[in-house]
Amino acid sequence: MKTALAQLLISMLILGTLQMRRRLPLTVRTLLSITCGLFGLIFVVRIAAQGIAHPPKWDFLCFWLYAHVAATTHNVYDPVNFEAFAGNVPHDNEFSREVLNVGMPYPPPTILLFYPLAFFDNIKSAVTFWYILNITALFALTWVLWRAFFSEHGKSALPAVFGLVTCFTPTLTNLEFAQTLIFVVLFSTLFITDQLPERKGLWLAIAIIVKPIALVFLLYPLIRRQVRLVAACFMTLCLSVLAALLCLSRQAIVSYFVNNPVKREPQYLFGSFAAEDLNQSLLSLLLKYQHLFGGHANTIYVIAALLMLIVSVAICLRIGEADGDLSVAVLAPLGLMIYPATSVFYGALLLLPLTVLWHKREHVLGGSIAVMLLWGAEITLLSFGWSSKTGFVGFMIFWIFAALNLCRCEGKRAKPGKITS
Repeated sequence: MKTALAQLLISMLILGTLQMRRRLPLTVRTLLSITCGLFGLIFVVRIAAQGIAHPPKWDFLCFWLYAHVAATTHNVYDPVNFEAFAGNVPHDNEFSREVLNVGMPYPPPTILLFYPLAFFDNIKSAVTFWYILNITALFALTWVLWRAFFSEHGKSALPAVFGLVTCFTPTLTNLEFAQTLIFVVLFSTLFITDQLPERKGLWLAIAIIVKPIALVFLLYPLIRRQVRLVAACFMTLCLSVLAALLCLSRQAIVSYFVNNPVKREPQYLFGSFAAEDLNQSLLSLLLKYQHLFGGHANTIYVIAALLMLIVSVAICLRIGEADGDLSVAVLAPLGLMIYPATSVFYGALLLLPLTVLWHKREHVLGGSIAVMLLWGAEITLLSFGWSSKTGFVGFMIFWIFAALNLCRCEGKRAKPGKITS
């Protein structure tokens, strides 16, 4: 609770300082920037040190296991291949049921991300490498966000941007689980900030390979018929499947599509895990209170998801290509709500639309105050996602806020950097 409060206060201090840059001397802004950045670095180093000392069973040991099974047997979708490695990792009945008896739930190309872990037989060495990779991605994300949205403040604002990234609660939660959402946010940011359609498609494809939830960002290019971007994305995904043959057998790749691992543990997406508080999706919320819906939670989920999808598509149609980056403001929370396996750390995806809205805050209803309140609300709500469904509430608030603002767009003639009304 104290850490969450510190994150909230630091984030508000950074945003307030950026807003008042013309009133504050450069020296004061620089000192505040460095101080906030150091706090963020302390949070990151503390979590990384704890993770290296005690490698997270969820989810790092899963990734390490997938890598070694792939390197040894070339098939991460056959549970039999996991038996030989069961003694190398501490596990309980839950781990056996959801990992050892199921196999890797990710699509074949994702093994390319995990495979380097196979070069480390020692788990401590492997988790150290993994945290170095994640922290490097954090610095890269900071640079990309600064270059796209904060460069007007000068390089003295770099530590402040790092503070914003690391003081966003799901970022640290991602590190605690040693998960991969930081990579998704990084490549999604490159996707919306790059100007070349082919490269945009490449970045989006990589984000999708890391986590399929990034598929939601493909909606806007499809709606706008951005053929070069969509083609580049599709070709990259196809090539990534071929590249997966370097790590997996052809039979293994085929088995993922004809006998998906999730079928072996259907409760994972649509039962026990979906009802856990850690899961912040719409389906999870409905299943938790399914006694109120007379056993029709799944049906209500499908109808509600379709309605939100239709509304989001209608809003995207109003966003001109010059303001295409604003589409993530409605698509990111949409994906987080309708994706069945949205854990609390998936909320890191909101960091991108929050930054976009802040960059264009002069054209948002309520201006900088509204965006600051939204930013603070998301940090607060996602901080309690461990024991309640407040994360879903945060996603819904964000989606409604974005929808109300983006409904004012005029479409093709929108000028760069503006929500016209």
